[in-house]
Amino acid sequence: MNRKTLSISILFCALFAVACGGPSHMAESTTAITAAADKATVVFYRPSSFGGAITSAVFDVTTPETQFLGSVKMKGKVVAQLPAGEHVFMVLGENADFSYATLEAGKIYYMRIQVRMGVMKARFSLNPMAKSMLAEAKADVADCTRYDKTAESDVWFQEHRADVDDKKTRYYAKWMEKPESERPRLLATDGE
Repeated sequence: MNRKTLSISILFCALFAVACGGPSHMAESTTAITAAADKATVVFYRPSSFGGAITSAVFDVTTPETQFLGSVKMKGKVVAQLPAGEHVFMVLGENADFSYATLEAGKIYYMRIQVRMGVMKARFSLNPMAKSMLAEAKADVADCTRYDKTAESDVWFQEHRADVDDKKTRYYAKWMEKPESERPRLLATDGE
């Protein structure tokens, strides 16, 4: 085996190891997804293995104070309990993408993270799962491993906050230039 082949093999193994493990600041969890009476539950999930070495960070950017909800890897999910009402969610990779959401307390909602090729790493989009797609969403979510935030998650967010805020500002302005009909929205009636 020549040096170039060996280097490529080592790089592949390193990427595979990253892809197979969860985000280092998140903890694998077996906690069941349940609705809270006084909050809405939103499940962010990535059913695809595509772009596996890159995690997608999800945020609630409804207010100027960005709230980090967690990092989602391939075949992974993050569950967030949030106040009812209007929200704007953001997913981050090489880019930032957004979705509106109108949430009702006591309901569970599903937001699929779609992966696509970027220039240097994966790009992500948020796809709200409508009421008519709940069976598909629940089947996909059942095959995803749950990860919960840890104390290290907040440290990770603080270390990356400048990049998060920069991408939020740049990409949100572009997103708002789209016609309203092209900006995804999760409706209150999409929950179960």
